[in-house]
Amino acid sequence: PEDEWVWVVFLIAGNGLLNISLQGWVWHMAQDMCFALSLMALYYAHRGKGGVALTCWMCAAGCRPMVVVYLPYLMWVLYKKEGRLDIRRWLKWLIVPALLAGSYMALNDARFGNPFEFGHNYLPEFQRAEKGQFSLEYLSKNWSDLFRMPTFDAKSGRIKLYKHDCQAIEFINPICVMALLALTAGLRKRMKPSPEAVLLILGAAAHLMIVLCHRTLGGWQFGNRYIVDLLPYVFCGIVCTMPRSRAYAALCRVLCCVGVAVNVVGTILVY
Repeated sequence: PEDEWVWVVFLIAGNGLLNISLQGWVWHMAQDMCFALSLMALYYAHRGKGGVALTCWMCAAGCRPMVVVYLPYLMWVLYKKEGRLDIRRWLKWLIVPALLAGSYMALNDARFGNPFEFGHNYLPEFQRAEKGQFSLEYLSKNWSDLFRMPTFDAKSGRIKLYKHDCQAIEFINPICVMALLALTAGLRKRMKPSPEAVLLILGAAAHLMIVLCHRTLGGWQFGNRYIVDLLPYVFCGIVCTMPRSRAYAALCRVLCCVGVAVNVVGTILVY
C-alpha cells in the first residue's frame, strides 16, 4: 500500500505516455483515450461489472484496434467473478459493445467502402509501402530498433535521439522490466500459471507481435509510442503477480525515477 503513489507515477509519467499526452494530435488523442479506456475496462472487469467493462474495451478498440486481442482475458475474468455462465446476463453485457462495433463498421464502410478499413491504407506512407502496412519482413528491423540506444555527437556535445520508430525500451518504458521480473519470479517459484495469467501473457505477446510487424513503430515522437497501448495490460499483470518483497519494491522506486527522468528530459530534448 505504501507504494501505491509510486505505481501511479510510474504508469502515467514513467513511460512514453508522457510525451504523447502533451500533443493534441489526433493519433495521440486516440492513444491517450485507448490507454484510459483500457484501464477502465480492466478495473470494471475485476469488479465484475461486465457491461461497463466490455463497453470500455470496445471503445478502446475503436481508438486502437489491436487491443481486441485482450477480449479473452476480460471474458475469463468476468466469468470467474460470476462463478457461472449466465447467458442472459452476457447477452445484456454485449448489447452496447455490439452497437458500438456496428457503428464503427458502418462509418468505415461509408467512408472507405470497407467495414474493416480505418483509413490507414490511404496514408501516403502506406501507399508507398511495397509490402503493405503489416508484414513479417518488418519484424527483424523493428525488434532491433526496440532496443537501440541514442548516440552521442562528440562535435556538438549533444545526445542524438531517434525521432522515428523505437529506441531503448528498457529505459523509456522500464515498467516492462518490472513485468519481466514479476514473470520470472513466478516461474522460479514453479507456480502453476492461472488461466487468466496465460490469457493476459498471450494477449500481450500477440499485441507486441502485431506492433513489430507494422511498417513503422511510430512517426515523429520521443519514446516507443506504439508500446504505450500495451502498458495498461502490462500493469494489470504486474499487480496480479508481482512478488511481495522489499527488493522488488525498492527496484520499482528506482526504475520509476529512471522512467520519469528519461521521459521528461527526452521530451525536452526532442523539441
